[in-house]
Amino acid sequence: MVMKTINLLLFVFVISLTASAQKLPNVQETSLRAPTAIKVDDKPTEWNNQFQAYNKTTEIFYTISNDDDKLYLTVQATDLDVINKILEGGVSLRINGLGKMKDQGGKVITYPVIVKEKFRQTIDIDKPDDWTADSCQ
Repeated sequence: MVMKTINLLLFVFVISLTASAQKLPNVQETSLRAPTAIKVDDKPTEWNNQFQAYNKTTEIFYTISNDDDKLYLTVQATDLDVINKILEGGVSLRINGLGKMKDQGGKVITYPVIVKEKFRQTIDIDKPDDWTADSCQ
């Protein structure tokens, strides 16, 4: 009985998440002021899971906001494959002043910054004999 209840709750959660994603635009349409108590702490609690857009191509919920000094990009992924892609290659935000999506100008910020060779060493099961944790720093 407990397993049926868990499965039902999981099903309802997935359906509500899918319904929420379908209601959001693919691109954030309005500017948004960042909450005054915003923290950069990997928890989107300031947004109460109310993101401004859902990019269907990348399967990422996101909100772009700003205060007087900073620009914030808050993203959330729920699919494990998408999360792994983010961990392997990061999320890139391109900023240009022309407002054209196809424009390759502007500045690009990628987070997290990963040195791929060192990342591979840290997850490699068959580490070389001379491998130490210090070699990844």
